[in-house]
Amino acid sequence: FDNAFASCNDALSIDPKNVKALYRRATVQYEKRKFDDAITDLKEAEKLAPEDKAVKKLKLMVDKQMAKQKAKEKAMAKKMFG
Repeated sequence: FDNAFASCNDALSIDPKNVKALYRRATVQYEKRKFDDAITDLKEAEKLAPEDKAVKKLKLMVDKQMAKQKAKEKAMAKKMFG
């Protein structure tokens, strides 16, 4: 994943509006469970290509994982603090 991430960063340094590079970097971040970073890239990609179905699909997956993570954190806090 690190090579893919580096390649995406290289592509984005040349063309910051490269939707494919934003999508691929978001995919790597999703796999590494860096959901906040992934959603940032996906929002930018969505602005540039609002009809891109792959971007929308990955964004839904990230949103779902973020909601799941928040629910887990909330449950853990509830156990800790009663």
